[in-house]
Amino acid sequence: MTRVLFAIHPAVGHIGPTIAIAQRLQSQGHAVAYASHPEMSSTIERAGLPLIKDFHWGDLILKVREEIATRPNRWIALLKGGRGSLTSIYFHDLDRAVQSLVALLNGWHADVVVTDIMGYP
Repeated sequence: MTRVLFAIHPAVGHIGPTIAIAQRLQSQGHAVAYASHPEMSSTIERAGLPLIKDFHWGDLILKVREEIATRPNRWIALLKGGRGSLTSIYFHDLDRAVQSLVALLNGWHADVVVTDIMGYP
């Protein structure tokens, strides 16, 4: 049995493509878990997969996504004016996120960590 940890960016568009893979691995007897923001719990748990509750990263990413959804013109103006960069939000508090992931790996002992291109921790 392999222990597979999915460390995924806190967005349904990033978690969604991994769900079927995780479910298949779980059905084959592998231990599977997700490390993502707690706000993603309904998406992950609805799929019958566990979310490790003590891993927390991506507060700013979720806040910015909400702001973009509710006030898109403000964000477009900021980006066009060169006064902002969406890229920087992905690196906010990254040191703490990496430390949290290392601590998680020391306790959960994953054999494999699956992440996507945006899953920096």
